[in-house]
Amino acid sequence: MLLVRTMPSRHPLDAAAVKANYVREIGLGLGTQFIIGSFLNDASQDIVAKDAQTVVFNLSAPTPHFDLVMAAQYGTGLVSPKVFADHSTGATDQGHEWLQSHAVGTGPPLPRTFPRRAPLPCQG
Repeated sequence: MLLVRTMPSRHPLDAAAVKANYVREIGLGLGTQFIIGSFLNDASQDIVAKDAQTVVFNLSAPTPHFDLVMAAQYGTGLVSPKVFADHSTGATDQGHEWLQSHAVGTGPPLPRTFPRRAPLPCQG
């Protein structure tokens, strides 16, 4: 389940956007390359947007603690693929330089209400 369905830019936060972020980060050899990327042979093939809300990671070997890998603090921040495409200076940058000085992305989910003993509904 995705708690946030749009980016602050109002672009969709869907499985395709999640895949694009991971493929970009791994391809550029940034943070998550050394965490999640080490379990994939080819991120563009091994990460699949199954439907709008489902991302499948086809790992190169059994990884019993993949949940911990995904929860690593040096994972991928999610940014609208349109943002990194619009600010890209080429295949080796893909918006990286621009993103170093601009705060964009999903940010944390924000609670709409906080009912006692109930699930926490969030908005993006």
